[in-house]
Amino acid sequence: MDKKQHYFGLSIEGVLFSGSDVLAEKALAGGPITYESLKGALPPIERGRYCFLAGPSSWQGLIARPDGRVYPHGTLEGPNPPAMYDPYEGLPDAYAGEGGEGGDPRVSQGYEKGWIPVLTTVIKPRRRGGVGSGRDAGVGSGCDAEAGPAHAGAAEGGNAPPYPDLTVTCFVEFGETGHIPRLWVSQRYEGGGRGEMLRRVDGTPAAEGFFVVKAMAGGSRRRTVDEAEFEEARRATISEWVKLSEGFDRFRLPHVEIEAGLKAMAAGILSTFAGDHAHYGHHNYGHAEHDNFPPTYLYAVELFMTLGMLGRARELLSHMLRFCVGSDGRFHYRQGRGEVYGASASEYGRLFWLSSRLHTADPRRSLFAAPGRGGTENPSPGDGDGNPSVHGERLRFQGGGTDFMGVLLTMGGYLTGRITPDGSGSRALVRMCAEADNHSEVHAYAGNNLWAVRGLRALAGMAGRLGYACAPNIAGRAEALWHDLRSALDDERVPSPYGDLVPFRLGYPTLPISLSAGPYNIGDGRYAGPGGAQGGQSLHENTYANYRYYAEMLSSGLLRKGECDAIEAMRGALGGRLLGMTRLFGHLDDWPADNYARHYLESDVKDGYALLYFSHILFHGNLDTGVYYEQVTADGAAVAADCVPVTALAPLMTAWMFAYEPVDCGEVYLLRGVPGYWYGLGEAFGAEGLVCPSGRFSVSYEPAADPGGPPLERGHVKAIADASAECGPGSGYTGTGYKELNVRIKLRRTGASVTLCASLPGGDVKVYVDLPESDPDYLVASGAALRRTGVCGRYAIMG
Repeated sequence: MDKKQHYFGLSIEGVLFSGSDVLAEKALAGGPITYESLKGALPPIERGRYCFLAGPSSWQGLIARPDGRVYPHGTLEGPNPPAMYDPYEGLPDAYAGEGGEGGDPRVSQGYEKGWIPVLTTVIKPRRRGGVGSGRDAGVGSGCDAEAGPAHAGAAEGGNAPPYPDLTVTCFVEFGETGHIPRLWVSQRYEGGGRGEMLRRVDGTPAAEGFFVVKAMAGGSRRRTVDEAEFEEARRATISEWVKLSEGFDRFRLPHVEIEAGLKAMAAGILSTFAGDHAHYGHHNYGHAEHDNFPPTYLYAVELFMTLGMLGRARELLSHMLRFCVGSDGRFHYRQGRGEVYGASASEYGRLFWLSSRLHTADPRRSLFAAPGRGGTENPSPGDGDGNPSVHGERLRFQGGGTDFMGVLLTMGGYLTGRITPDGSGSRALVRMCAEADNHSEVHAYAGNNLWAVRGLRALAGMAGRLGYACAPNIAGRAEALWHDLRSALDDERVPSPYGDLVPFRLGYPTLPISLSAGPYNIGDGRYAGPGGAQGGQSLHENTYANYRYYAEMLSSGLLRKGECDAIEAMRGALGGRLLGMTRLFGHLDDWPADNYARHYLESDVKDGYALLYFSHILFHGNLDTGVYYEQVTADGAAVAADCVPVTALAPLMTAWMFAYEPVDCGEVYLLRGVPGYWYGLGEAFGAEGLVCPSGRFSVSYEPAADPGGPPLERGHVKAIADASAECGPGSGYTGTGYKELNVRIKLRRTGASVTLCASLPGGDVKVYVDLPESDPDYLVASGAALRRTGVCGRYAIMG
């Protein structure tokens, strides 16, 4: 697309400094948000893009640039880094790249089947002249650089063969474990008439064949292999990835490129981990100093749990609790020159909440045991002075295993030990850093405290179900924290043009001047704002609040609706969003954007959810390789490396479209996030085997053979639920809907109840399903129809 057509015809400067999300406004004014309607709104990521090659057990990945050169991990930070494999080495100038960072139209790349990390790069020569001399004979001879003859014989009317295309296929073997993986390479020349062998600039025949490249100190070493050995390794690698994909190949979407891209993202996350050991990403984010960053584990565990890969989720969580947590209950993650501990309180809370959800989803294979069955009773998560009650190594290892519940309880003790009174002594709040980048900023952040409340409640609930006597103590600490936090938020809440606004940090001005590098560049100092806005602000704090702190406040589910609405309205007016994506200074950074996605889904903000989903997929990375970068620019550059949290966003949002259980469990939304226009495309879509705490769900839509008729009769929705239903029913939504929602329900546990809330084009259909006390184990209603009775309330199981 012509660059003049980007930004919906606006200038990039006008977009970035307008304050409001003018691109979103234009997109919404054009009708429903669709994948096609957003294409071209921003330039694609071209500058600084790359993909990576690794296996699920590789310690590091190899970086493949768009020109086909491959580099070992950690070598790209310096100037002119040496390539581990260079397909252009010794070839005529006709194959040389065009330079610059904008990519080369002569080079195309693609993964096997669109997602398996077996990379094929095709390099077309710049000149199509003959190759008789072995050098670029057209250079300096007055010949046409693009189409003219390339040596004297051709210039005199000869018919020398043109340069062929260079095709390179390379991959890291599935079982590769090396610190710097070996690269398998197939290099061949195709087309262009092969009457004469392509020669290097020194006159020797250009290499064509199969080899393995291993990085060595100061260079690399090649070992030639025959075609049979190469093909055996390639086929085995593809086969193993296909087998592994059975766990994350969950979606059938109207957009096949998104479907393939989601599989590439899941495969990329699997190969970002070295077995169970996390790496944050690749490139400079693959360095070991980032490995214990808690969100890497938290996002991966939630993604694999949601995709039904419960075993994988447990493996990663158990590794984290074994090796990333000290015996004092503290995340062992340091960052910065001062080597300061950098975990936030919200990460502790999210760990407790996520652990509880994983335990609820699969209690029979849970990591967390009752006292006397592998768990150690911890009488208090912390004493009144804030010191955690720790049983030392007894909490960590019993009989060669790990007491995971003991680890969580000790972590709860560490977190409650950070609850300290304010200057007046009237309120006690969590005072910790809220972001690893800002580990020196230790304050009472609202998001930290909200997620501490949420996490401690979850920890207390799980401890109570397992029979720990300390559960009431933990619950009491959570409620005392919530009481003081709610009081503090009320005291510092201010009326604003956006509604009643609560602060992201207690004691900091509640109303920000700006949330990004525009519309007011307030700098990193402390400035008074225009129009009477409160002073004493820093752009650094404000933009991190937009990036993460407000996001976590919204996703906690503990703020009042009016307070949530005010935050969202303010973000839309003060430079917080761009085409729905999250702004950090002058960049786009969707690292914690899953928090905004949760809020949109739970608040039924369908346009906001669709805008974030499609914009992120189109403009925050490269869908063809599944590589999504932490930070990108609005003009198509990757400025921070790929990382697990950003890569996990699209697969998580896709799963939540079909089955989502809110932060407060008890109700499951089916199809709530599915874009409405999908129903009118005449294509089937759905998801299979998605896991919520209340169970495993499969949801599909099949269009009718005859697309005519009323909208509600154009297709058929089928939901299959295998629900653990440990939680009680929630309030949910009711309304008109399809005439019937065909389901197969399998509910575990006596006396349990779950609510299914299916969002369909005609409105929401709310379905209550109860399991009577008399049922010893399961209630199965195979092929039953849940019909609306005409009044709000319960639905009967028919058939």
